[in-house]
Amino acid sequence: MSHAGRPPVGSLEWERSGGPPLSLPQCLGLLAGTAAVLLGDARPRLRWALSRGGITAPCPPRKIDLTRWAPPRTEAVCAAEEHLRAVASPHIIDHSFRTYYFTAIRYEVSHAPRPLDREALCVAALLHDTGLFDPDRQGCFTVAGASKARQITESAGWPTVRQDSVALAITTNLNPFVSARRYGPARLVRQEARRNPGCRFACFGPIFPTAVRWSTLSQEPAT
Repeated sequence: MSHAGRPPVGSLEWERSGGPPLSLPQCLGLLAGTAAVLLGDARPRLRWALSRGGITAPCPPRKIDLTRWAPPRTEAVCAAEEHLRAVASPHIIDHSFRTYYFTAIRYEVSHAPRPLDREALCVAALLHDTGLFDPDRQGCFTVAGASKARQITESAGWPTVRQDSVALAITTNLNPFVSARRYGPARLVRQEARRNPGCRFACFGPIFPTAVRWSTLSQEPAT
């Protein structure tokens, strides 16, 4: 538990509590973390600007074939996409699909040794901002998104641990950093999604590395 007995922001306990209001230390922690992310973002942006200006040699990343990353047409993914398109603005629909594909790109270039649950990744990516459009939500929009993800994945027959992983990916959407000690065996791909600004999409357990900006890739064997 965090300050004043409150659960860590974005944790399963926090979700089960309905996303309670943040304490002052929690607010300051999120602000400080966001500032650190922005500062960390400065170096690659500067390197990119210098290469664009011809001052340094460009170092383009290798191209990734995304045709094999087409969203899986499973019951859960189709239901998630249907809900996204029914409630969200065109901007958020595009953003959600970019989140999925940016994660795929980061996974490919990281040479991750762990298998990737693409279905879980896609469901979480498509639903991670849908809580913004829930007129009945109380508290953080990520909790509403996680609740919808639980409804969809439970209906599709997913086990609870897999539902939890997707919910956790959504509720930590706004966390600048994710503590493995607090949130489980979480690791993020230590790269940025420059063209997807604002996304802090933390991904957990054996499910997937992420479409957030910075962290280290898990090296634990897959379970």
